Amino acid sequence: MNSGALIGIIDNIILLLALGVVYEIVPLERPRMGYPRQVLQGLVIGLLAVMVMLNPWQFSPGIIVDTRSVLLSIAGLFWGLVPATVAALVAALLRLVQGGAGAWTGVAVIVTSAALGIVWRWARPGKSKPPGWGELYLFGLVVHIAMLLWMLALPAGVSGPVLQAISAPVLLFYPPATAVLGKILARQAARRETDARYRLLVDLSPYAIGVHQDGRVVFANRAAARLLGAEHPDQLLGRSVQEIVHPDGLAEAIDRIQRMLKGETGLYPVDDRYVRLDGRVVDVEVTAAPFIFRGRPAVQVIALDISARKQAEQSVRRYTRRLEILRQIDRGILEARSREQIIRAVLDHIRALIPCRRASVLLFDTAGEQCQAYGFVVDQERVVHENRILPIDPTALPVWQNRQVDKV
Repeated sequence: MNSGALIGIIDNIILLLALGVVYEIVPLERPRMGYPRQVLQGLVIGLLAVMVMLNPWQFSPGIIVDTRSVLLSIAGLFWGLVPATVAALVAALLRLVQGGAGAWTGVAVIVTSAALGIVWRWARPGKSKPPGWGELYLFGLVVHIAMLLWMLALPAGVSGPVLQAISAPVLLFYPPATAVLGKILARQAARRETDARYRLLVDLSPYAIGVHQDGRVVFANRAAARLLGAEHPDQLLGRSVQEIVHPDGLAEAIDRIQRMLKGETGLYPVDDRYVRLDGRVVDVEVTAAPFIFRGRPAVQVIALDISARKQAEQSVRRYTRRLEILRQIDRGILEARSREQIIRAVLDHIRALIPCRRASVLLFDTAGEQCQAYGFVVDQERVVHENRILPIDPTALPVWQNRQVDKV
């Protein structure tokens, strides 16, 4: 084969491998797709076939060689019946329009390549696993042996020279090209599946997860919408960090983000406060990390509503403090040697336990069936003794001289 033919075939293979770039733009495989989308995929693949068929190596007028067999066989293997059939129809129509002695042989190659891909897709073991290098190479070899066999259908006196000219380059280049293209698509399909699973996990996560870029929210899951009082995550898109983080902690939050982006570690998790869309403030525990979103640096934030935990902690601290005050009062009473010391022990701690201005202390003498009432006025820092002796009567209540006890 001359150098011109070699360059033509290599250029055609390079053009074919550009399908990997197109695959990044147009998602060509999704589970449970409807027929309209599968037809659209077939049209896209058919247009790619047209591109490679319009840049062929021409053996002679009407006898052209290109990589349509690679593309259509991969279409059947990776995308199935409907897309491969539509693509084959587009390619076959173009080949008939191009005409020449090899037109119907070219159509036969198109149909065979797509059919082998479809059959291989259905018949291969381990359908849940993507094909490996060895399987893809073997597949490409089978497809292009079939392609060479179809060359025998060319007019007498043409098939021999064609097979002699193209057999070596076809068997040398086409199976590896099939394997390379198939592996590119397999890896991209695996990555898309991983991305889809990640998005599902993020969307169903009980934790509020969001991404902000250039200081504005670019992604939020359902839990983030619930946390911030939005009906749908889209309501949070475009909102600035300043609108979400409470003003009291905003400067510290921005400083932490900047330090984190510079590589500092150990800054998270941290307790913070967010402002909901309705203006309410919610306590959150925040973890953040650098993130690449749509090819640009961003920050991914995970937030957990800890309002209930904060309230519980405050309750525990409050009751713990009250318990300690009661213990101090108890110790003071036990150590007291007189009524004055008892009253002073209570007075020293009662205001920390219950804020008040007036209070009274009752000393019960159960043996004598009487109680002695002492009163003190807290705001004047003095103890006023009533020294009143009252009978113990469950229905009687000791009262102040002014018959009033102020409560707070």
